[in-house]
Amino acid sequence: MFEELIAQGKDMIRRLERLVGLTYGQLKARPAHEQVANKEAEAWQKSVEERIRSAFGPDTLARYKMIWQLFADELERNEGDEITRSLNIKRRIVSLLSELQERQNASTRSPSEKSCSLRNQTAGVDLICSKLTRE
Repeated sequence: MFEELIAQGKDMIRRLERLVGLTYGQLKARPAHEQVANKEAEAWQKSVEERIRSAFGPDTLARYKMIWQLFADELERNEGDEITRSLNIKRRIVSLLSELQERQNASTRSPSEKSCSLRNQTAGVDLICSKLTRE
């Protein structure tokens, strides 16, 4: 569900990482395809917000908005440069999307996969409990 957004985010992160530490003149000299356009980032962010809202609801959307609050706080404190702040927020968003994708994958596993996973977890708990009772 989030694979495409994660891939787009990772692509923007990769391009931004190459820009860290460059001067303004060096940035302007870079080809456009090596930079992250504001329109591209804004479209991605809008898609992320819509997907979170529709798939996970208000609690997860609040987590997403907290990421933006962290960004606003960094901006207010003038932490880092524009590239670093942009890189940080994209990393946080991709991390959240990856977590949500894992949750989505876990909820869509077949019953036999879930049963096997539960048996493995139970076996692990039984093993731990048996060790504790022997000691």
